[in-house]
Amino acid sequence: MVINVVIPAYNAEDTIERAINSALELTVYVNTRVIVVDDGSTDRTCSLVKKYKKRVVLLKNKGKGVSSARNTGLRFLTSEDIQKSWVTFLDADDLLIKDAFIEFATGKYDTFEYVNFCFNQKGHFGSKTISSEKASYYAVRSLKNYIYNFNSPWGRIINLDFIKKHNINFDENLSYKEDMLFNIQCFRHNPKIIVLQSVGYQHTNNSGSVINNFVPSALNDEQYIFNEVKKMFGAENKLEEIEKLVGTVKLTFVYVFPKNMGRKLLNDSKNRFWEVRNFLGKIKLIRAFKELDGVDFAIITLYKLGLYNVMKLLFKMKGRI
Repeated sequence: MVINVVIPAYNAEDTIERAINSALELTVYVNTRVIVVDDGSTDRTCSLVKKYKKRVVLLKNKGKGVSSARNTGLRFLTSEDIQKSWVTFLDADDLLIKDAFIEFATGKYDTFEYVNFCFNQKGHFGSKTISSEKASYYAVRSLKNYIYNFNSPWGRIINLDFIKKHNINFDENLSYKEDMLFNIQCFRHNPKIIVLQSVGYQHTNNSGSVINNFVPSALNDEQYIFNEVKKMFGAENKLEEIEKLVGTVKLTFVYVFPKNMGRKLLNDSKNRFWEVRNFLGKIKLIRAFKELDGVDFAIITLYKLGLYNVMKLLFKMKGRI
C-alpha cells in the first residue's frame, strides 16, 4: 500500500516545508510518497522542494491554476502501475496531523474506495459507512459539522484505480467549487465510502482564499456547476435545486458583497444582486426553509423579495463593507 500526497504549490516558500514535513513524518507507519506540483512559482518554492531530493517528487505545471496542478499530479500517478495505491491532497499552507493515516494503515479499509477522515480535534465519533447518495447530498448542500466534510479535495484518501477507471479529475474551467464538483463526480460512480474517526488534517484559512475575495467568474461558475449537477443526477432527487440555493448563498459572499471590496465593486453590487436574483429563479421559499439554516434562509428571502438595500445594510452592520 502506498498513499500519495499531492501538494499543489504557488509561491509557497513560507509554508511548503512545513506541509512536506508533515507528510514525510507519516512514513514511520505507512508508505507515504510526496508529490509537489509547482504551478509557476516565482519565489523560492522550487529550490526549497529540491532540497528533499529523492524523498519528494517535483512536477512543473506552468501557472495554470490549482485544478490544473492537481490534475498534473493525478496524471502522473494514474500513469503508473502500482497495486493498492491511493491519493490524498494537501494544500501548501496546511498540515497533515501526525496520526493522519494510522487507522487506515491497519489495512482494515482496503475494500473501500473513498475514505474520509477528520480535520478538527474538537470531537470524535465512531467510524461509519455512508452511501454515495448521502455523500452527494452533503457535498452539494455544503453540510459540515467542523469535524469532516465532503466538499474539499483534502481530508480524504481515494483509491487511484477507482479514479483511473472512471477518469475523474478537477474541472479546470472553474475558479471556485471545483473541489465540490470533483467529489460528486466520485460519488456519481458509487464508491464504497467510509468516514474514519482519525483526526488527520489541519486546515488554514487565509486572506488570499476564495472565500475572502471577489470572484468575477463566480456567477458563470455557479451556472455551470448547476448544469453539471443536473446532468449527473437528474431531477428525481432535487439535488440541482439544493445546489442553486446553496450557490446563491455562496455568491452573496464571493460575488455580491465579498470581503476586501473597494468602492467600484460596492457601486456595482446592486447589478450583481439582481444577476444572482435571476440565477435563483423561481425556487419557492418553502424549499429554502426546508433545506437551509436561519441565516442562509434569510439571504434567500432577501433575494426573493428584491430587498437589495436591506441586504447591503446588514452586510455593512457586519463590517463586510
